[in-house]
Amino acid sequence: MGKDIEVKPTKSYIAFRRKHNFVSFVFLKSNLKAYINVGINQINDPSKKAKDYAKFSGKIVEVSIKDRSEISYVLNLIKQSYEKN
Repeated sequence: MGKDIEVKPTKSYIAFRRKHNFVSFVFLKSNLKAYINVGINQINDPSKKAKDYAKFSGKIVEVSIKDRSEISYVLNLIKQSYEKN
């Protein structure tokens, strides 16, 4: 991505931002959740891993990462949000 990324760690999550947050990570015991700041209809998600989270918080999708093999796919989704934010 770019060198303009700012990391904002908090007590409960870690946010990555450019002008606005483009992704936040929540660490759980069983998995890692990525909250990607992009609308469900604005993201190219052929495997349909993203869940619409907009009813809770604007234009956000939620993706659970349970296995290392899913990381590259989720990074592609995050890159789409980075480019839009």
